[in-house]
Amino acid sequence: MTKHKEDRQADIELVKLALNMLSGGSGKNTTASRLFAIEMLQKYSGVTIDKAVADKWAEDGDIKFGSMAQALSNIGTDDIFNPPSVAEILRRQGTSPEEFRKMMGSSPLPDPDKN
Repeated sequence: MTKHKEDRQADIELVKLALNMLSGGSGKNTTASRLFAIEMLQKYSGVTIDKAVADKWAEDGDIKFGSMAQALSNIGTDDIFNPPSVAEILRRQGTSPEEFRKMMGSSPLPDPDKN
């Protein structure tokens, strides 16, 4: 399990690197590196990118997302390997344990106060 976790973490870091490469400026001198970044993104994310879309991104499409610091952070990866408790998920969504119980009725989901 540890080897799989380490491999997946490495994949995530390579996806971040590819997205950072694509978030920079584009131009005639960056097409090759942007195509390389798109290949990395496809390989390490497991997401197929249509050739027409990939060509457009390589030529002139800037991919924007949040701040550069956030793009390079562990936001998201921490939740994959250290999933939050039910109570934490509810807190993030602004839902109280009582509201959760009302919504779920007699569902066999975990008690948010215990998990």
